[in-house]
Amino acid sequence: MAKTVFGKSVRVDLKETIEPKATALIVVDMQNDFCAPGGHYVKYGKSVEQANRIMGPLAALIESSRDRGVLIVYVQNTQNRSGSYSAPATIALLLKRWNNDESRTLFTIDGTWGHQVVDRLRPGERDMIVKKHRPSAFVGTDLDQILRAAGRETIIVSGVVTEGCVESTARDGWLRDYYVVVAEDCIASSTPELHEAQLKLMREIYHFVVPSNELMRTWG
Repeated sequence: MAKTVFGKSVRVDLKETIEPKATALIVVDMQNDFCAPGGHYVKYGKSVEQANRIMGPLAALIESSRDRGVLIVYVQNTQNRSGSYSAPATIALLLKRWNNDESRTLFTIDGTWGHQVVDRLRPGERDMIVKKHRPSAFVGTDLDQILRAAGRETIIVSGVVTEGCVESTARDGWLRDYYVVVAEDCIASSTPELHEAQLKLMREIYHFVVPSNELMRTWG
């Protein structure tokens, strides 16, 4: 049962928090450029091993979510060829990350193979798709409106990269008064130490950080 505090009904345990009709699964940036062998990350020397490792658990979580009426929202990092979506401050950070190589600052270009969600996790007909231009899926998008219109109070966050777009989306959801659940075996980074450090912080900040099989077991 929900707990009443200050006259408000508060979800306090995992079963209440992830009640399917009140929950959305957010799949962040599981795109070819970040996750596939021929994508941008691999081209410039980053590993996609961890991203590929989470695809099995994430595919199962997506299927289970669909079966139970959980809203599924795929988030796609999106640029265009002109680079007009990127502010100078954003470009400066990308140049710092990629050793001032301008050719590396364009990826997930709208309409390209690199922009597409990996085949194994392809969106279904009833799933929602949100294109974002910043690390957080809430900034400059209609994600918040989609969730509120569907009556969703909880977000389950998954995808890549743990310390980047996953964390930014989780934090912005929390700041917008959503219950935030992180599927810990369904998030990944190419930098293991940053992944582990961010997971440690997430466990301190968010409502639940649990394996996907615990979420599915809780749904029954």
